[in-house]
Amino acid sequence: MKYRLAIFDLDGTVLNTLEDLAAATNAALEKNGMPARTIDEVRQMVGNGIHKLCERAVPEGTDGGASEQVYRDFIEWYGAHMYDSTKPYDGIIPMLTRLSACGVRTAVVSNKRDEAVRELCKRYFPAMFDITVGERDGVARKPAPDSVLEVLRSLGYRREEAVYIGDSDVDILTAQAADMDCISVDWGFRDRDFLESSGAQVIVSSATELLSHVLGELPDHAQIAASLFLEGYNCAQSTFLAFSDLTGMDRQTALRLSSSFGGGMGRLREVCGAVSGIFMAAGLLWGYDKPGDLDGKTAHYARIQSLAEAFRARYGSIVCRDLMRGVSAAPGPEPAKRDAEFYAKRPCLRCISDAASILDDMIRETGAYKKPGKAGKEEC
Repeated sequence: MKYRLAIFDLDGTVLNTLEDLAAATNAALEKNGMPARTIDEVRQMVGNGIHKLCERAVPEGTDGGASEQVYRDFIEWYGAHMYDSTKPYDGIIPMLTRLSACGVRTAVVSNKRDEAVRELCKRYFPAMFDITVGERDGVARKPAPDSVLEVLRSLGYRREEAVYIGDSDVDILTAQAADMDCISVDWGFRDRDFLESSGAQVIVSSATELLSHVLGELPDHAQIAASLFLEGYNCAQSTFLAFSDLTGMDRQTALRLSSSFGGGMGRLREVCGAVSGIFMAAGLLWGYDKPGDLDGKTAHYARIQSLAEAFRARYGSIVCRDLMRGVSAAPGPEPAKRDAEFYAKRPCLRCISDAASILDDMIRETGAYKKPGKAGKEEC
């Protein structure tokens, strides 16, 4: 494995707490006669602890005493409502379970108040983290490295054996201050462009991709694509987003761009969405961008036709209605309910996994992978 210890930020990394943070902020502001903030405004204010969130949320020019009262009211409201809308991000619990099975220790270091960190981890991740640490009196909060270094000492690991994982510039600075590797996630409170501009070196878009990086494995895009489909994304979204580690496209843009291609182009049962997804990924990897580049067009169309032929060799067609022959599916725009019968009767999951594998084969042949550490997978 690549790392023996994975230290996670909490808010925006393993837990989606934004709605409850915004609700507590507005409850405290309104109690003090101040205007409410939007969720997007609160999203930009979090990251440096609740004190700083409240200082940023109050109107400009508010005196320190009023800001402190907003902070106290926030703590009171949040303590009673911090479970209202909060939930783990997709795939986090299976990822933590796999890390534990592989012998990787895990911890949380957050700027949230220590008691709230402990209560949230106890509620959503019972007995899953070895240590959880939040903001405490007398201990400098992130981006100071104090709490991260405390975890290293407590668990007996060296800096080079550990990685810090978070969703913000504060987390990147924390890892730098601790002289540790950092993995940034783009599903939290900051987007990929912001993370890149903040100096992020590694950015992941799914828990499965994060797992591969922590374990030092080559990303298994077929597994990532299948996991995304099982989370509820359509076939095109699943294959396209699975390759975001190579395409560099942020999660939200990738999902929106590919959303029209599910079900054979908007459930029209034309070209299979899984195939469309890998075509789009191939375009970002190798596509041409000059209208007069006839050689570039020819070379790229040859790649696309090669991908299509590889898929057709396995299934006889790249057309959704052909692949779905014998499967009862109601016409129209409404997607079918995702249940056990859905996955059992349709070939979609297998098509998605195979399509991603086909593109993986082409990427390996071109040497497009930048392998993290040792080549090949390491077994747990």
